[in-house]
Amino acid sequence: MTIKTITIAALSSAALFASTGAMAASSTQDKLELCQEAFAAQPTLAGDDVNFKFKSIRGGAVKKLTFEMRSGDERETVECAVKRGEVIDIAWTGGEGDQLASLSN
Repeated sequence: MTIKTITIAALSSAALFASTGAMAASSTQDKLELCQEAFAAQPTLAGDDVNFKFKSIRGGAVKKLTFEMRSGDERETVECAVKRGEVIDIAWTGGEGDQLASLSN
């Protein structure tokens, strides 16, 4: 193997890694947008003074995205479950950790 061949192989690997990372970021971005649209459709979660801060994503086939919902001085945790490009559940809890609501119940 020559240095030229090794360099081409390394560049090809780097390009593949970069494109895979871009796809993963795009997929996460799509899930974020789906959740934000679902939040806007819920009267309890919608409002001019309500904003969401993305915290984390976890899961396998069903991805659970966690957000912090802020409205004035109030803070709540909101989880959005996405499966196959569709929001299947939204659940939110108050400051005490009590479940207040869920779309699936």
